[in-house]
Amino acid sequence: MSLRVHLRTCSARGLDGAQRVPAALAETAPPAPCDPTAPSTPSTPSTPCVKQRRHRAASAQGLVEFAIVGPVFFMMLFGMLDLGRAVWTSHELANGTREGSRYVMVNGTADTWDGTGPVTTRVLDSTSALQSSNLTVTVTGAPGIIGGFATVNTTYRFNFIVTQIIGRGTINMTQRSRIVIQS
Repeated sequence: MSLRVHLRTCSARGLDGAQRVPAALAETAPPAPCDPTAPSTPSTPSTPCVKQRRHRAASAQGLVEFAIVGPVFFMMLFGMLDLGRAVWTSHELANGTREGSRYVMVNGTADTWDGTGPVTTRVLDSTSALQSSNLTVTVTGAPGIIGGFATVNTTYRFNFIVTQIIGRGTINMTQRSRIVIQS
């Protein structure tokens, strides 16, 4: 009684399309065609064939999943970055408003008061995130009178980058600082 081993392969084909069989088994068994639907006999047991198309289908499935999930993921990621930019800009606007109110407090007497132009310059000089084209500074109250109150209001138009894709990308940030003219 002799034991015969049959080898079925689908993926180990050469350039000419012929099936490759190890040299030790080439003498004992002729290469069997790779047909998963062929009936098995007791002398030739059935083994499953691994097809190369299954690998291509899996990679295509991943590509389709990424095409669906990828844009949502990147919009959320860049949206978080935009939100961080907005918080930073709001902080810079608050800092600039405080610096502007300090300028009014020191230079707000009748001898030195020359309008809101220098206050706007002081606000812009004390920040790094604000653009002058999007900034509005107003000074109300009683600048020019020692002991009087003055209020510095700043409004900044912030542009979100991600939401500009859908046409809604601007918010107005406002800050207010009220001070007493001291010198």
